[in-house]
Amino acid sequence: MWSDYRIKENIINDFAVICKIIGEQGLLERRGDREYLTIQAPNGGKRSMELDVILIGSMLTDDTSYNHFVIKRQIIGDLGYASLDSTPFLELTDNDREYFSRMERKLIQVRI
Repeated sequence: MWSDYRIKENIINDFAVICKIIGEQGLLERRGDREYLTIQAPNGGKRSMELDVILIGSMLTDDTSYNHFVIKRQIIGDLGYASLDSTPFLELTDNDREYFSRMERKLIQVRI
């Protein structure tokens, strides 16, 4: 089984790969005692997922390729819609809504 450090490192690396594929700049953001993987729109809206090593670690096995599949699936799922850690939809500007809509279409096309 992977250590917490290895899980975190692989989550961040897989997030970086996904960001490169969709042409976005990802951020590792700290809010209080929690860390988030974030993509920020031009007008400041954010799509975020909490970097939750315990949650993702509970889904992993000894199979490395399967583990990367699980991690990428979780990242795409969390960034593909406005989760609780993201800027609320009604607070987004029209430009940010369009930006995230385009990003969602790119995320759907990512092969995991």
